[in-house]
Amino acid sequence: MPKRLLIVTYHHPPDGSVGGLRWAALSKYLVRAGWSVELIAGAPGVRAGIVNGVAVRVVRRLPTLNDAYRAVARLSRGGRGAGGSGPSRGAERPAGFWRRLRWEAASLLAFPDESRGWTLRAAWAVRRAVKRFRPDVVIASGPPHTAHVAAALGLLGRPVPLVLDFRDPWSLREDAWRFDPVYGTEGARFLIRHLEAWVMKRSNVVIANTRELADLTRARYPDAAVTWLRNGLDLEDVPPGRLAPFPGLSLCHVGTLYGNRDVRPVLAAFRAFLDRHPDAAAAGSRLRIAGAISPRRRDALLAQIEVAGLVGAVEVLGILPRPEALRLVRRSSLSLVLAQDQGLGVPAKLYESLAAGGGVTLVLTEPGSANAREAAELGARVCEASDTAGITALLERIWRDVEPPPAAPVDQFSYERLAERLADLLDPRPAPVRRPRRLAGVSA
Repeated sequence: MPKRLLIVTYHHPPDGSVGGLRWAALSKYLVRAGWSVELIAGAPGVRAGIVNGVAVRVVRRLPTLNDAYRAVARLSRGGRGAGGSGPSRGAERPAGFWRRLRWEAASLLAFPDESRGWTLRAAWAVRRAVKRFRPDVVIASGPPHTAHVAAALGLLGRPVPLVLDFRDPWSLREDAWRFDPVYGTEGARFLIRHLEAWVMKRSNVVIANTRELADLTRARYPDAAVTWLRNGLDLEDVPPGRLAPFPGLSLCHVGTLYGNRDVRPVLAAFRAFLDRHPDAAAAGSRLRIAGAISPRRRDALLAQIEVAGLVGAVEVLGILPRPEALRLVRRSSLSLVLAQDQGLGVPAKLYESLAAGGGVTLVLTEPGSANAREAAELGARVCEASDTAGITALLERIWRDVEPPPAAPVDQFSYERLAERLADLLDPRPAPVRRPRRLAGVSA
């Protein structure tokens, strides 16, 4: 009998979120290894059907009170912007009792996350799938972390092992109040901690995507069986063959600009490099920035480019199709991974940059972070964001052709290989105990 796996994850290609790529790839290779896989998703843009042998079932979220609030907010501003019930990303904590109270109440409208309106419907879909599909194991992947809640609710009273896959921290996001409109309030964070604890008690195994997040999860939940399985890249997505490099010294950043992802240190270093090497400027050196960016942040970025005197030397390309984005990385001398203030998670762009086979990969992050450890282990260069001189020196070494890109150990982050390690973890017929300890083979 085929081994049967049910996956619960809000995102799945082609919805546009990088969060859907992990299980789209892992499930594809599990199917090739003989597994029978169904997947429940719900994000806008996801389509139902058979995708790479995986039966994708879509459960759409229902409209919520928060949606009505956002619609009214848009109307009150004359249709400008998307609106939102909670505090905006990067907003300061409000002063005064009544303003704080309003902040708390608005945040709760969006609790627990962007998939609000999907959770109970997804839980019911899990319950029906367990009865019809009879999975040997259920995996829930977040964020959105309501996928964990949906799976736990759907399995109440059912002797099916539950595996939680954390692509990012949930209650452990200590800096999240600065960026996230839900996590930014004390009331929501209190509820999130208790919701996470409830789900953890109903899980058999917890998978983190970094060693650091796994360690922190073990410390918070010492009774949990915790391991880690890094993010990676489906090498079948990498464009084949060689591509002509861009002229001059070509830098690129591919990915969403949000939170503390700040390109200003790179702008300063690039300006210093061009001042020292006018021949590089004459050769057509460019910094190309591709990916999602809010209108307000785009305006700020264009102003920063002008202040740095780099108008004409920096191109802001917007969102590119994924194959085109990978070709951009392959043709560049240096690919940037901005990971400032991201101590526990590792952006998927790190693996894409390393596997694309272009130039040097540079990660801007803090010493001791998961990004610094992973980048050094896989052959990327690491600089602190404040080290403008170090970034400039790296650009000069690349320009003088004395900084060759190392060969990336793609076997360590190929989703095909990671799926093999995952299959070792997922016993096809695990005993219905709460915390199996068969975790060998999934430590990297």
